[in-house]
Amino acid sequence: MHYSTCGVRGGYGCLNCTPDFQETSREYRGSYGNDDFHWTYWECTHHVVEWVTMTDQYSCNENPAYNTYSFCDDSIDHSESGSGPQDCCDGGWYCDGHHSC
Repeated sequence: MHYSTCGVRGGYGCLNCTPDFQETSREYRGSYGNDDFHWTYWECTHHVVEWVTMTDQYSCNENPAYNTYSFCDDSIDHSESGSGPQDCCDGGWYCDGHHSC
C-alpha cells in the first residue's frame, strides 16, 4: 500500500523522495461474530479488529509527525454456513464482543 501525506497538512511537503508506507505494527483489539440469513441458508462471519500503524520507510515528509499514520482494520478471518443459525464464536473461534478500536 502506498500513501502520501506530503503537502496535506500544515503546508508541509515532501522532501526529495517518494513516500513508501509499510505496515510497522498490528495490535489485536477484539473479535466478534455476525450471523446473517441469505434467502436459503444462514452464514456467520468471524471478525478480528486490529490497530495498524503504517510508517514511511523513507521519512519523506518535512514534518516527521506525518511519516506515520494508524487505522482500525476490521477483517474477516473465518466464515461458515448452514441450514440454521450459525455461531462463529465457538469451535475455537474466540469472540470478546469488541467491534472497533
